[in-house]
Amino acid sequence: MNDNSSAPAAPSEHADPLFVTGLYSNGHQPARIAVYHATSATKPLWSWSPATDPTLHDAAWKELRESTSVTEVKWADGGSKVLALVGDHIVLIAVPDQDRHEPVLLFATRLQNASNAHSVEILPDNLIAVADNGHDSGNSGVQLYSVGDQRMGSGKYEQQLRYFPSTHGLLWDSTRQWLWVVGNTKWPQSAGAQGLLRAYVYNPSTRRLEQEHIQQQNVGTGQATKEDSCWWDSPHDITGVPKKRQLLITTEEDVYTCDIGYDVEAPVRAAQLAAFISHSHDRTNNGYPRSRFKAIGMRASGEIIYTQPSKWGRDQDYPDMIGHYQAHTIDDVIRTDSTTYKARWFEPTPGWDTPKIHTPPPPAPEHGHPTYRD
Repeated sequence: MNDNSSAPAAPSEHADPLFVTGLYSNGHQPARIAVYHATSATKPLWSWSPATDPTLHDAAWKELRESTSVTEVKWADGGSKVLALVGDHIVLIAVPDQDRHEPVLLFATRLQNASNAHSVEILPDNLIAVADNGHDSGNSGVQLYSVGDQRMGSGKYEQQLRYFPSTHGLLWDSTRQWLWVVGNTKWPQSAGAQGLLRAYVYNPSTRRLEQEHIQQQNVGTGQATKEDSCWWDSPHDITGVPKKRQLLITTEEDVYTCDIGYDVEAPVRAAQLAAFISHSHDRTNNGYPRSRFKAIGMRASGEIIYTQPSKWGRDQDYPDMIGHYQAHTIDDVIRTDSTTYKARWFEPTPGWDTPKIHTPPPPAPEHGHPTYRD
């Protein structure tokens, strides 16, 4: 296998950062992954869509080509790849470099019984974890998939951790070899649902996660939200704070910081966003400016990236804003014409290393195919 490791140099914390996002299909453009400069986000540095990738012409790729959503995008393998959820598929994309001028799909696999998955994370031993967001507690939680020698995977998971409904966010902890997961005690449209943060130990000898979590902490209010009385306050995303043993966790109503020393301390409202005012006036005016952050990330400089819906109210759940925020310095937002569920800095988070991932070599260019840069 080829490790495809020709990665761009990591940017300094003062450079114009890059971010990666996934854009849903919108009637005139297909679902796609795109990387932008933060200060000039009118045109992507590069983008990729399964609908326009000429190497995906066989019938086996039909479902991926017709996918309409991108619910997760992450920096991977030192910046040489993007890990994403496109429709009901995990995908790994090689980014353009000096040898390859276009992005290219390296690996994809369909999810097994995990429609509406919300996050992915690379684990050691060429494994990928998926937060499957199931309704049924007996068939929801975390799945593990193996990246093999074939460009298309088997579509079957290697392991499933059950009884963790509505799992949404995943974060690998290289310091402890744990996987942090946010989810709920029960589906968040069920009265009394309580948001949870859990940690699962990775066992390198079995190449599996231990079935029982090693730590757990409540996250969120445990109450129905003001925005939608039928929806309980539940977690959406999780990320590491650079150079600290802290997590940032978003819920339906707020953003929290959680210290993860030997014991997990109860989350508190994130001080990094204490002065935050949303570009959604409805959210600020209703008293929940940090509500419904579907993604959050933080640079070493303290600059935060997030996604958020501009409208307030029941069923106003899909983000159309990508924001960059740093107290007293930066407060900017990009409004899009497509749902942009996740957006993340395209750079490492200091103190939160991710494992390498080995993929099949990219397909050879096919003579006569036009470029497929969007």
